[in-house]
Amino acid sequence: MISPYVTGSIGLLGTNPSWTLMSECDTLLMIGSSFPYSEFLPKEGQARGVQIDIEPRMLSMRYPMEVNLIGDTRLTLQALIPLLKHKSDRAWQQAIEKMSPNGGNYYVNVR
Repeated sequence: MISPYVTGSIGLLGTNPSWTLMSECDTLLMIGSSFPYSEFLPKEGQARGVQIDIEPRMLSMRYPMEVNLIGDTRLTLQALIPLLKHKSDRAWQQAIEKMSPNGGNYYVNVR
């Protein structure tokens, strides 16, 4: 399966598209992640943060989240997705995709 939404890794060995994504984003959604290198996340105050985790102690550990959601990832996302508003302007997303090898197309194994 080809996914145009994979930008590669973040951090010391991260990709340029991922660096740009983190340094320019206005919203950060962390799902079940305890990514330990906060220096590679958006600067504090740059992005609105939402985090989903089943472990309350993991919430807002690395980034000051505006919304912390405790729960199973699948169930929480199923409840959250219908509340999201679709943005018609895709310019920023498309610019990030073009930075990625093959225009943002990566091969991803999905079961």
